[in-house]
Amino acid sequence: MKPSLSPTPDVRLQVRNDKLQNVKLVLEPWGEEVVLVAGVTVTVIVHGESAREAELVWEECNVTLFAAPGSTLDVEDERGSRVLRIDISVPGLPEGMSTRAFVRQVLEGEDEL
Repeated sequence: MKPSLSPTPDVRLQVRNDKLQNVKLVLEPWGEEVVLVAGVTVTVIVHGESAREAELVWEECNVTLFAAPGSTLDVEDERGSRVLRIDISVPGLPEGMSTRAFVRQVLEGEDEL
């Protein structure tokens, strides 16, 4: 008898632009961007064992999603149509370091854990 492997749960995050101007959804560590028109909602589906560790950071003109190691993702529009697929998994990181801290350290030279 083979052990059954349960599928890895996906995490679905709805991101809505409530502002009057366009906002960028930045997907890290890939550096991909999706423009969110005012009033639009997209669904980001994070796949992988560490999907629940995804982190959303809201700023004035953009929203950044930092995916955890091993994650891939899809972005769907309000109709459920895929607008972006990232199937290259986030690589492993140094022990105790988040994707957010890693990206900031690489891009800005800041230490943030």
